[in-house]
Amino acid sequence: MKFLFVGLGSIGQRHLKNLHTLVGNSNEDCVIDALRRTESQELPDFSGLIDNLYTDIADIPYDYDAVFITNPSNLHYETLLKVKDRTNAVFIEKPVFSTPDIDIASLNLKDDGIYYVACPLRRSPVLSRVSDMVRDKKPLAVRAICSSYLPDWRPSADYTKSYSANASMGGGVRLDLIHEWDYLVSLFGFPSRVESISSKVSNLSIDSEDIAIYIADYKDMTVSLHLDYFGRHAKREMELIFDDKTLKADILNNRIVFENENKTEVFSPADIHFLEMSYFLDLIKGRKENINTVAHAYKVVQLALK
Repeated sequence: MKFLFVGLGSIGQRHLKNLHTLVGNSNEDCVIDALRRTESQELPDFSGLIDNLYTDIADIPYDYDAVFITNPSNLHYETLLKVKDRTNAVFIEKPVFSTPDIDIASLNLKDDGIYYVACPLRRSPVLSRVSDMVRDKKPLAVRAICSSYLPDWRPSADYTKSYSANASMGGGVRLDLIHEWDYLVSLFGFPSRVESISSKVSNLSIDSEDIAIYIADYKDMTVSLHLDYFGRHAKREMELIFDDKTLKADILNNRIVFENENKTEVFSPADIHFLEMSYFLDLIKGRKENINTVAHAYKVVQLALK
């Protein structure tokens, strides 16, 4: 099989390693190429994983089994436009695009093409369990939060130069933390109405929004969502309030606490990115259905940017 990576930042490198492991385990022949900017630093730790390194998109072949778009989200549209004729399958890192006014039809994507947008958090064992629980009975209210301290994300790197810190690259909590809206929509569908506020309120040296708060209205249910970059106690959880019980789904700590039953369910940690790569390989081989198309993922972007 033959693959191309466009962008090899931290998430691209993670996908590269997972792909190499999975294809290696299957004993399939594999060629992995990369397209990077000329001024990009070399990747000595990955030199054995990359077969061909290109710096000009005009030079790349037209026969890839899949292309991975893992560069900053503000470049996703133009990248997809340039690679769509070089492959029949594309893996696009979230968020799919960084603005709410993209004309997807103008991409002229292939009718038989596979265009998948990353949504690894759906593979969390906690969210899988919640999905089972809400299938037959919806809560009356949901409170979700994703709060963490941006400089702690990659302690060895300068956070001020990260994608997250730069609004022009598509950074900011609304899009950077779009995992939350993705899983909420996967559980409950799209809300009928959304109100939100967002701003830069902390002393972090960034020009992107570091907080966003949403209130969403559903039929017989309300959802509130809090996102921030400055929380010193990392949280990624969802509280579900039913008419007869309340439970807290703690995604970071892989547990669900049933608060009025003195009961806790604990789950084994899952490598959600590895599971997603395995799924994607099955998808391009015709063994799975696409669970996150460009059209669906873009509706989530538009929701997050309201």
